[in-house]
Amino acid sequence: MTPESIQQQVSQMKEAGAGGFEANFLVGEVTAGGKMPGYVPAQHGFGTSEFTRAWTQLFEEGRKQGMLVDHLYTPGWSAGIQGLSPDEPGTAKELVYGSVYLDAGQSFSGAVPTRALPGGVTKRVLEGVVAYRCETNCAGTGVPTLDPDSAVDLTATVSGTNLAYTAPAASGRYVIVAAWSQGTGQTIRLADTATPSFMVDHYGAAGARAIIDYWEENILDPDLRAAMRASGGSLFFDSLEINRYGQEVRHWTDDFLDEFRERRGYSLRPYIATLSTADHLTLASKPLFEFSGGVGKRVREDYLQTLGELFNENHIGLLKDWAATYDMTIRGQAYVDWGPGAINRTDAAIALDIPEQEANNRTDAERPLFSVEESDAWRQISSAKSQVGGNRISYEAGTFGRADGLARASLVARINSQFALGMNEVIYHGWPDQSPGASNQWPGFFPFAKQAPENYGIQVPMFEDDKTINTYVGRMQNVLRRGTLANDVAVYWDGIGRSTYDDDGLSNAGYTYGFMNSTLVTDPSASLDDGRLTKLGYRALVIDGTSTSAPLDLAAAKRILGWARSGFPIVVVGDLAPRVRGYRPGQDGAIQKVLNDLLAENSVTTVPSHTRVPRALARAGVTASASYDAPLVTLHRKAANSDYYYLFNEDTKQTATTVTLQGDGQPYRYDAWSGSVTPIAEYTRTPSGVQIEVDLATGTGELVAMTRGNEDTPAKACAVNVTRTSADEVRAEADALTVRADAAGSYVSTLSDGSSVTTSIPSVGAPIRPSTWKLAVTSWTGGPGGPNDTLKTPLAARDVTTKTDGTLPSWQEIAGLEKVSGTATYTTTIDTGAGWTGGAGAHLDLGTVLGTAQVTVNGQRLDPVDQVTQHRVDLGDHLKAGTNQVVIHIATPVYNAGLDSSDAYGLVGPVIVQPYGAAKLTTACDTFTPPTQPPAAQPKQASKVKLKVNAHVQVRGASRRIRATTTVTARQDMSGKVVFRIAGRKVTRTLNAKNTATFRLPKGLKVGRHALRVHYLGDRSTKPAKSRKIWIRVSKR
Repeated sequence: MTPESIQQQVSQMKEAGAGGFEANFLVGEVTAGGKMPGYVPAQHGFGTSEFTRAWTQLFEEGRKQGMLVDHLYTPGWSAGIQGLSPDEPGTAKELVYGSVYLDAGQSFSGAVPTRALPGGVTKRVLEGVVAYRCETNCAGTGVPTLDPDSAVDLTATVSGTNLAYTAPAASGRYVIVAAWSQGTGQTIRLADTATPSFMVDHYGAAGARAIIDYWEENILDPDLRAAMRASGGSLFFDSLEINRYGQEVRHWTDDFLDEFRERRGYSLRPYIATLSTADHLTLASKPLFEFSGGVGKRVREDYLQTLGELFNENHIGLLKDWAATYDMTIRGQAYVDWGPGAINRTDAAIALDIPEQEANNRTDAERPLFSVEESDAWRQISSAKSQVGGNRISYEAGTFGRADGLARASLVARINSQFALGMNEVIYHGWPDQSPGASNQWPGFFPFAKQAPENYGIQVPMFEDDKTINTYVGRMQNVLRRGTLANDVAVYWDGIGRSTYDDDGLSNAGYTYGFMNSTLVTDPSASLDDGRLTKLGYRALVIDGTSTSAPLDLAAAKRILGWARSGFPIVVVGDLAPRVRGYRPGQDGAIQKVLNDLLAENSVTTVPSHTRVPRALARAGVTASASYDAPLVTLHRKAANSDYYYLFNEDTKQTATTVTLQGDGQPYRYDAWSGSVTPIAEYTRTPSGVQIEVDLATGTGELVAMTRGNEDTPAKACAVNVTRTSADEVRAEADALTVRADAAGSYVSTLSDGSSVTTSIPSVGAPIRPSTWKLAVTSWTGGPGGPNDTLKTPLAARDVTTKTDGTLPSWQEIAGLEKVSGTATYTTTIDTGAGWTGGAGAHLDLGTVLGTAQVTVNGQRLDPVDQVTQHRVDLGDHLKAGTNQVVIHIATPVYNAGLDSSDAYGLVGPVIVQPYGAAKLTTACDTFTPPTQPPAAQPKQASKVKLKVNAHVQVRGASRRIRATTTVTARQDMSGKVVFRIAGRKVTRTLNAKNTATFRLPKGLKVGRHALRVHYLGDRSTKPAKSRKIWIRVSKR
């Protein structure tokens, strides 16, 4: 990378709307693109002086442009470093087995059985030799099952490398299992360093220290240190591809046996034969030996938990501390996505400063624009990090699995889907270096070729539209980082891999949900206040006994029982495992008692399947913050002055539905493409919010704020709204409400003040379907200046006419354009007639666009087009009476010209201009400036709280409900909290819309009389009040 190319490319990224970039050193054989021809490892490679020079300038140029700069801290991924051998501490280690079978009474004398060492590895360490009685599958078919109680530790009897042992005389088969640790010998293919970069130990402290020491001793100089400190960025690690070509590695670290004993409380050696990691999707393990009685599975749970803890402490923890010395953070993809693994994604997300995941173009056949397999994994990390105080959730956008050539359209749809799951930072994959010598052919360095959806940079025609996309993304990220994530329901899920809740019922009913594991359940952040759990505001917990989640541990189960006894709603799906997580059989009886007590609580509901969960939640009084019955996915964030909702259509079809939103104030619609924030003119107020109508194309979403006024809302808004109309649309204009309709007629609108207004639209033009277009293409090809030179050649303009179905031919159907990439304009004229007035407009439906699109009308460029769906472009007042020129600007991917693809490009349509009539409601509405805070009122003394109390409460079988009702019922906006105190317990509840609060008596009340006190805390206009002492008598049935 030359100084000139660095400056140019950082400037180009900034010009395209990027707020930062991540510098990655990937020069090896990257999937399909081959190596950089001008690259010399000893001259340019990781750790050379040239590398330090380039990295310093990247950081400095980023700072000059006001951009954050992150960087991958090793050459390629997963993490590897030069200067170490695979036999040394600090490089990746694995556990392998050797074994020999014996008959009853048979003797063995000889070398301890081993397995061949990987290439480059010369040493092995004996971690244990244990003899077992084999129970089943002892003849080499299937996984042998061993008796764990028969284990005989022979490690201490080994002399040198020899072992002597005689099997017991009792009939049966026996096996000697020797467990050896050794280097994996794995090198980082993407590194291409002067000397091999061996994968580091991700579980032992020596691995992270090797990375840190290499940087401090070989790379960092005063200038780079200063540049890193000024960057404000992050160290980054990509997904953990730490298996051997996707095949299982039984991960190990040098002091693992000691760490295991200290953390789990027992010696691993008698059980060492059954170790295995687990598949990241199914969580299934494939051990070489299994133990009877379920012991093997339980030991493996402990093995995986220990590995996960070591990764968080020794890899993330040490690198996080090192990053902090340079005022940087650590961002990472803490999961194994290629073969089995041992990372607890939830715990790793907590440990990271900024957790990240990758969502690629691999799609579900039924939902091509929604990454179904990853959706809960996103909820998992976003809810985990949000609970402990994090606010940035990062997303590597558009990686492998190119499903189509519509890179930007499909990319934005997938970004939208991730917004709905909690992501609020987009990292594009990616921008290839275009320095001289980076490639020997146009269009420059393309490291992932066709296996990635698209690259970014000036060599790609669609780059001209990337700024509008990045502006859209930036606006969305701005709003979706405000306040805190707010979820209705927590789902308990523990263990490694991605969390799953295998049913769409919650989401399709509008419930937002996140995940909690044992770490989060027992964390101090898991406080229960006023019926809300954690800062995310969970109002119920679902424990899924049918999932692949690990069983509850005892501490988590006890904490959950405490919540249930406080009246917190809990729904249990299926049967809970009657044991603790891991191999602690002594705790099984204790957790069985806790689970029995839990299921006996009145606040706990058991259901047989996921389909019954929404109904159980509703019966418990837990409603969705955004409720509907449609294939939508909702994100809810709660700020001090606003509730923000993002509603995403995950279906393959257009979805129109009624959505009920909770929140104070007025609903506003955010259009992140244009940057406009406008009041929603048609809605119905509910006791806790509003009902609105949404109509979403597949892959798109709607961002709505419920607010009394925030930094985005206009200074004035209409004091009344439409609750129902026969027109097609109602809009809030600057001084009145306006109706629109696609046909002439009289339209009746009902206002929120109860009045009805009839509005007349005298005439509306017929739809216009342009049939003739002038197509002007600018072809992008390699220029005479070398691989990075793009020649942009205007081709002869041609006339294009529509087919009988109204569509236009794609470039694959136009002679001479089959292998062309570039930009184009489609120009046509439409005649609105002499009667066209300023009180009318039109919507432009572009139909199918194979590329990106922008629109110009009568020489004026319109607001950026939504690149996912170009079906409703508002031409507004840009049309005039008579002839109008409409130009559609198209930019294509570079595949056809640069990578010999044969994809369909261009404007296909059918293109339709649909006029509409527009008129103000005949009753103009007054305007007002919405306050940023609710209006102050003079405090008013509340009447004493009246209680309706059962005089006699039976502990068993009775509802045990106490209802506190205030006598101030005239004001509909009354709110506030009620505190119940009884038998030393305190529970806070919020008054509902009926001015009632319900408290269930705790299960453990003793027989006798108990004093109940109720304290109403008041609200902004009502002072607090206390009840008299109420006596509750508890008796046996």
